[in-house]
Amino acid sequence: MTQKQTEREGDEEVTQAAFRMKIGGMSCSFCTSTIDKAYSRIDGVYEVGVSLAHEEGLVKYDPSKVTPEELRRTLEQIGYTYRDPEKVRSFEEEAAELRRERGRLITAASFTVMSLLLMLVGQWLELVEIPLMPWLLLALALNTMFVTGWFIKKMAWASLRRGILNQHVLLEFAAFAGIAGGFLGLFVLDNFPVGDFFAAATLVTTYHILSHYASLVVRTRSSQAVRRLMELRPDTARVIRNGEETEIPIDEVAVGELVRIRPGESIPVDGTVVDGVSAVNEALVTGEAIPAEKVRGDDVIGGSLNQTGSLVVAVTRIGDDSFLSQVARSIDEARSLRPGVLQLADLKFAVLDEVDRMLDIGFREDIRTILGRIKAEHQTIFVSATIDDEIKRLAKKYMVNAKEVNVSQDRLTVDDVDQYYVTAEARDKFRLLRLLFKQESPDVSIIFCNTKHAARKLTKKLHDAGIEAMEIHGDLMQRKRDRVMEQFRKHKIRVLVAT
Repeated sequence: MTQKQTEREGDEEVTQAAFRMKIGGMSCSFCTSTIDKAYSRIDGVYEVGVSLAHEEGLVKYDPSKVTPEELRRTLEQIGYTYRDPEKVRSFEEEAAELRRERGRLITAASFTVMSLLLMLVGQWLELVEIPLMPWLLLALALNTMFVTGWFIKKMAWASLRRGILNQHVLLEFAAFAGIAGGFLGLFVLDNFPVGDFFAAATLVTTYHILSHYASLVVRTRSSQAVRRLMELRPDTARVIRNGEETEIPIDEVAVGELVRIRPGESIPVDGTVVDGVSAVNEALVTGEAIPAEKVRGDDVIGGSLNQTGSLVVAVTRIGDDSFLSQVARSIDEARSLRPGVLQLADLKFAVLDEVDRMLDIGFREDIRTILGRIKAEHQTIFVSATIDDEIKRLAKKYMVNAKEVNVSQDRLTVDDVDQYYVTAEARDKFRLLRLLFKQESPDVSIIFCNTKHAARKLTKKLHDAGIEAMEIHGDLMQRKRDRVMEQFRKHKIRVLVAT
């Protein structure tokens, strides 16, 4: 799949295209390196990213110098297969591929076990003197290499043709060395361990097939996990049109329409509650099994489970804009690229935030290691709430003419704030809190709780006690968190309950 975009470099506009692909046949990190090298040698290719775990690749290139067909042909010429990334394979196809590769592994493993038994048990039974023994081991080796492991030979040859030495080539060298050593003992040298060399060829090929199967299992499980995530969203929605509820396919729902969600149903769309009260399990987003109470004005996410009450939701996002689709798309894009490696030696700027906190929680040696490995001329900045002697020692060691800049002057600091510590039994905390509000009558207050559930519970109790309060925590959508903070800053609410 190809996408194009135009970027500006100075006064020139440069058109850059991205070619996404599903890659078949990868089995190790050498495979990613092989594909990277093959594409990097093509004039017009800017960037190559290959993910072994998900069999995906992303090539950024100049469409005026190279075409998608050339990129696809290059992949196939080095022994791998291309699939359209938009065409998701079915569970049955992935299961069939796993069965095929498992069959190859079992066959190769059987040949290996037979070779080892012939070597170990045969020697104990003095069967090695039988003239047929080397030929049996040769037959097992040839079957493993040229029947079960023939697909590896094709990939190794494709890489070797382009002058790329990867795992396929190196392991095949080892396997052919075993065959060559065995033939040497059969026809040239006397008293030579022929069986050992043939058995080594069988073992090396089986190991290669095992690594290929293991990587396939990881990739398949990962793609199925993303698919299960998308399956959390129902295929249909109950839309309210002209006062009547009509069940329609999810693809036909439009933004702004009202959708009814009954107790026990999965929420089909992203939206805002306009009517009803219910507890919604949003574990797919927050990881918490405790349901979140949803009332008028709260946001809900498609795929969440409505548990106790009936809700009417106004649709805000559909299709590719929905939360689940964005998550799946982000995963697809992220796994198509290899994580970058930071070259510390060439770093120009090093900014370390909250240095005092980093030292307190045990990153002392990590800071020293990072700063010690930066060799190029660079600028280092420490940002810290406090500057103690250890931070000064670090600055003296890793900085030249270090300067301390204090930005807290003429501002409110801890020294200017009265602080009180009050102990109370758990059963008395809320009573004490109400007493403080009554006696002190603060304009604004922030109360911190240990958990989201505690924050929700306390906010409700404050409401019941006639105290205007709102909660803020990770369960809330960003839009609602912004709205809460805006009301708090404008003093529209007196109390903010946070985690």
